[in-house]
Amino acid sequence: MDGAAEDRTIREDTRAAMVPRVSQREKACLTLLYGGPIGTEYPLTEPETVIGRGHAANICIENQRVSRRHALVAIDERGNAMIVDLGSSNGTSVNGLRIQRQELKDGDKIQIGYHCILKYSQRDELEQNCQQELAKSRIEDAITGAYTKKYLLDRLDGEYAHVKRHGGTLVFLMFEIDHFKKINSTHGQPVTDTILKELACLTNSMLRANDILARYNHAQFALLARDIADEGAVVLAQRIRRAIKGHKFVVKHTRIPITVSLGVASLSDEVEKAAELIKLAGDYLKKAQKKGGANSVAGGIVKAYIQNGGATITIRQRA
Repeated sequence: MDGAAEDRTIREDTRAAMVPRVSQREKACLTLLYGGPIGTEYPLTEPETVIGRGHAANICIENQRVSRRHALVAIDERGNAMIVDLGSSNGTSVNGLRIQRQELKDGDKIQIGYHCILKYSQRDELEQNCQQELAKSRIEDAITGAYTKKYLLDRLDGEYAHVKRHGGTLVFLMFEIDHFKKINSTHGQPVTDTILKELACLTNSMLRANDILARYNHAQFALLARDIADEGAVVLAQRIRRAIKGHKFVVKHTRIPITVSLGVASLSDEVEKAAELIKLAGDYLKKAQKKGGANSVAGGIVKAYIQNGGATITIRQRA
């Protein structure tokens, strides 16, 4: 075959081409640049979108520097966008200038008080889908499908601020696969990746819609749950422990026994900062692992009891 034939362009039937269609119609959206999960996109599909910290807001930003009804973005029939400050305590700015009311242009950066920055954009459907995929990659662990550690830490600050302001309970649970290094060296990373993914799916099936499960480190996961009593947190920890222990992890026709050790911390531990929940849960996890990876649960709210042959230790003092 001569060079000319090899260099010939392939002509393809456009009706059969698997290429996404580019829409001529652009849609308005806000993209989070600072003050939460970066890259999160909020399509402006309604005539009016309220930004604020209250649950009635369309875009809810849990921070005390943000007013309950902070600002409003209005879209007219022609697709033009206008942002209006709703008498917020800390003000609204566009491109660094404080405003009361201003028309938005593509690329404008909106600052909500002193905490949050959003970018206003006009994008077609293809661009929006691309941005959503990028945002998903930032908040979702590629192997397990659970949330990323960064997303969890961002949400922890907001959830802690919420319960301190409105009341309620907050639990941080950390667990890790027992003897994971040995399992990994015996079966290899592709097998352990499959186990991690299946374990995350199993755990998520036991959680409520608002609970946040994240891959924290290698074989370590963390769970953030609001509005759950201490007793309920212990029951949930034991339920996760028993479910994982009883689940048949089968990879390449080989069953691999998996157990986890858990540490549980809550506001009952008299924490003064959100970060203390992480430290306590981590310390309690280490205490549970000192049992030799014996499928244990430890924490200041844990009561001693034995179920299904799995040991539970009780630690009442601060770590």
